[in-house]
Amino acid sequence: MKNRIKVNITNPSKESEAGRLLFTAYKIATRQYQHHSFLPLPTLPPNPPNQAVYFPNLPYQKINDFWPRVTHSVKPDTPVVAPSILVKELSQILPDPSPPKYEYSDHAIFLFLDDCTMVIPELLKNLKKINIILTNYGTTKSFSLITPKNHTLNLYLRQDQPIDTLLEGIISGISRDYFQKHYHYTWEETEVAKDTLLTTTILKHHLPNYHSLLMQTRVTPDAKLQKLSTQYLNSLGFGPNTSWRISSSEIYYNQILIKNLTKKEQAALTLLINNYPSPVSAELLGEALYPNPDTYSPWGVSKTIQRLRDKLTLNNLSPHLISSARNHGYLLNSQQLPLPDRDF
Repeated sequence: MKNRIKVNITNPSKESEAGRLLFTAYKIATRQYQHHSFLPLPTLPPNPPNQAVYFPNLPYQKINDFWPRVTHSVKPDTPVVAPSILVKELSQILPDPSPPKYEYSDHAIFLFLDDCTMVIPELLKNLKKINIILTNYGTTKSFSLITPKNHTLNLYLRQDQPIDTLLEGIISGISRDYFQKHYHYTWEETEVAKDTLLTTTILKHHLPNYHSLLMQTRVTPDAKLQKLSTQYLNSLGFGPNTSWRISSSEIYYNQILIKNLTKKEQAALTLLINNYPSPVSAELLGEALYPNPDTYSPWGVSKTIQRLRDKLTLNNLSPHLISSARNHGYLLNSQQLPLPDRDF
């Protein structure tokens, strides 16, 4: 195993930490963490739950158009892909990285991989290299996926986490694409399969303190932490009370200005916002879009909604923020729908 798979562990730098924070900011701005009951927090409490996401309270307002640039130019890969100028600007307001709480041994990783070859050899055949990027921020871990075309597993590991979390990330990275492609598993089903591997096979001896992420996300979080997270998200502009907004005839979703709307698209979206969270009937939309009854067309209303959804996509938002309400017309959602791969 040592001769075939290379393992590289990288200590955090200001540049790598800026990248990690941009990854985390993107997930907050697109509400992926909020949708799945993760808790973005300005500081980590002692013994934080798995749902805790460390996003420090820094002067992000000093960076020009920080949040729009995050949503439009950051690609949340592992490691993140972001404009170098944005990484540089963010790194300038970051404190120096703190040292890790644990030591992470190459030897322990190789022993784990040796046992993986006995239990799940098919899942390791494409793995050639593991890059572990230590960080102070974000979730407990985030990882890339091993596929027939990608042979390197990149893994962000928060430095307060034990090696159990690292090894769990390795299993997730090598198994998720395989389970989804071969068995058409959902995210939840891949988590069940991973839990089974890590609790019922010889692999369990490597993770004595393993806790299921799926079970953790189903547990109601501590009320105080939940309140603190909600307050913090509201202050950032991404809490439950900060979704659609009209200001000076411009429309925003959270802090993202929705650009290039036609007059009809603007009118339709304004009507949907003013009636939120109730649906708006096609007839009422038709009256707003076609003041002259002779020009009203149900097909025209449908096409306007479709074009409006396309504009949301062009603004890096989900088209599913506008839903069809059967027999009731259309309504807005306050949160973006989850992405198929949640590599938090």
